[in-house]
Amino acid sequence: MHCSYSQLPQALVRAFAKSLASALLLAALVGSATSAEAAILHGDFSDVPPGGVMYLDVTESSFSNPVPPVLYGAPTVTGNLLDFDPTAFGVSSSGGASNLVDGQLNFTIDALPGAGLTAFSIVEGGDFSFSGVTPTPSTFVSASAGATVSITEVDGAALLSPIPVFASDIFVTDYPTTGGAPSTGLLPWSLVTFVDLASALPSGSLATKVEVAINNQLSTASTPGNQAAIAKKDFKIIPVGDLVPDEIVPEPSSLVLACLVGLVGTGRRRVR
Repeated sequence: MHCSYSQLPQALVRAFAKSLASALLLAALVGSATSAEAAILHGDFSDVPPGGVMYLDVTESSFSNPVPPVLYGAPTVTGNLLDFDPTAFGVSSSGGASNLVDGQLNFTIDALPGAGLTAFSIVEGGDFSFSGVTPTPSTFVSASAGATVSITEVDGAALLSPIPVFASDIFVTDYPTTGGAPSTGLLPWSLVTFVDLASALPSGSLATKVEVAINNQLSTASTPGNQAAIAKKDFKIIPVGDLVPDEIVPEPSSLVLACLVGLVGTGRRRVR
């Protein structure tokens, strides 16, 4: 194709626009893939019955660590308790440096008909240690949790405007100046963050669907000649409320199937 001098700028503009559009599309696709790789979807978890709630779309991510590797790992459920047993959620620092590891959990708590929540607790713990010949309060470890919650359903009715709730707490301790050097050895830590839902609800009401985002951080700071380390070994979500759902009545088709199975069994016994 031949382009005259007057046509050349327009042709270049078209070519540039086409290339730019292709580049933007590619960047969007790459960005989407990167975002997807930055989070790990563990899935849905429940123990129904006897449990009265389900944990949906349990996902973990981190802005401080590449994911994978995982920090929390896949949970288990016993009754209504969601339990994580982290094996690689820890951080350390030495020689005057500081460090931080951040892990975020996102999930939805969905109550079965007849059940609902008034609160839930974030219960976590692990171990920490200090070492070095010059103990100082400037060498310390901390663990913190912040829960950003949206109540999207109350007493089984979806809300047009979700109700926001926030709760946070922190554990912090420093290298003791007496009795610590040259090493404290491993010591336990624990933290309970209580998320009160009832205070945001009408009296007597229950939250029946709740979207939860928990930001969880471990941090250390050290001074020259000292080391600090902290690790998370246990992490639980414990719901509070009326957690006994309505009795689940089998569907008619299930009842018919059960009756047929019973009749077949009776017939076999008679033949014998």
